[in-house]
This record gives sequence, structure tokens and C-alpha cells, in this order.
Amino acid sequence: MEEHSMKVFYELFERIPRQGPGDAGATQKAFSMLPHLPPKPQILDIGCGSGTQTLELAGLTDGTITAIDNHQGFLDILADKVKQAGLSERIRPLNRSMFEPGFDEEQFDLIWCEGAVFIIGFEKGLQTWTPLLKKGGCLVLNEATWPQPDPPEEVRALFEADGNVINDTATNLKIAENAGYEVLDSFVLPQKAWVEFYAVVEAEIAKMRKEYVGNEEADAVFAMFEHEIDLYRRFSDFYTYVFYVLRNS
Repeated sequence: MEEHSMKVFYELFERIPRQGPGDAGATQKAFSMLPHLPPKPQILDIGCGSGTQTLELAGLTDGTITAIDNHQGFLDILADKVKQAGLSERIRPLNRSMFEPGFDEEQFDLIWCEGAVFIIGFEKGLQTWTPLLKKGGCLVLNEATWPQPDPPEEVRALFEADGNVINDTATNLKIAENAGYEVLDSFVLPQKAWVEFYAVVEAEIAKMRKEYVGNEEADAVFAMFEHEIDLYRRFSDFYTYVFYVLRNS
């Protein structure tokens, strides 16, 4: 994507509360599936975006959360939210890459990643992040997953662009077990979360179109997301997000 297109891409996502489908209920449900954590666990939120789930986690635990993303605009938004919520001592936003987080081994009791593991890939994400997790610590992530075989080619092209690999649930669970994890639970993100997310995206695109009249690069970005939304409306039975709740055994 060209530089000006990336500017529009990030502006769109900076203007909405979430950078992907999800909701507070799903975050709470995944957290409830965890075994007992230390009173003040060390938590790493990977690909935190502007931090909606980061703040949700802060309300579910007394732990300290290190929230990383490689887009400073998202981190600035999160930093403002943290300050307003009076959580500066408990949430630390950092500009770090999920490919090379740069933390000590066995530093965290819990690693969390909502809707971002596709950037690195499910298997590589486990390989990269597991050393950062204490023995007995937990990893929670959600990932695009095929709920049935042979998705339409249009859908596969959307999710497997740039060399991404999407699996079914059974394959991801096997990958997790091979990486040394005990599978505690898994569940599908409700369709309501997708519908609500795309409604917000569509509303923001409608506003931005008025600001970018005649801008071909912006129009291309908007069209890309409108195509994605159209695919969901036509083919939502063929893909979903699945939360995986894992313990490092």
C-alpha cells in the first residue's frame, strides 16, 4: 500500500474504538476461562491497537499490563485513555514489534492478543512469544479460522493475502499442543461482534468520504474495506474468529 493510502488506512482505524471485530463480552469470557492468576500478574498485550481490550483487562485484574503495537498513533490514543482512567501506573504502552518484542524470558504470567496474530501467523506467534511466558503462564489469542472446509476463493484471497495461512480450529489446537501448551478452552466470537464492528467502519467511511472527495487513493482504501464488509455479508458462514485459551505446560 502506498504511503498516502497507508495514511488514510491508519486514520480510519485511529477514528474507531476497535481495530478488528470483538467486544467486551468476549474478552471477559476468555479471561474467565483462565486458571487462578497471581494477585498482580504481569500481562503482555500484543498488537494492542488503541487499547479497548487493554482497558477491559485492567478492569478484570489488578495486574500490570505492557501493551505493545508498532503504530505510534494507536499508542498515543491508548496513552490518553490510560491517563484519563488514572491507570498510568498499571498500563504501559510501548512501540514494539510482535516479531521482536524484546522482553526477558519468562517475564509474563499472561500474554494476550486479540485479532492481531494473523500479522505474524499462528504458529510463528507461538514460537516467538512462548519464551516470554512463565511456566504455567497462559496465552489467550483469537485468530481468523475456517469453521468449514473449502471456503470460497474470494474469502480465501482476503485472509491469505501476503502469505498468511488460515487454519481450522482442530489444526490450530494441534499446533498449540505441539508447541507445549495445554488447551484450556476455545470459543467462537459471536457474529454480533462482526456486525457491530463493520457498522462502525461503514459509518466512519461515510464521514471520511466527505473529507476526501476526489482523492483516488482514499477511495481505493474505502473500497477495499467495503469489499471486505460485502464478503462478510455474503460468506460469514465460512469464516470466523476463534478465541484460544492456552496454558504453557
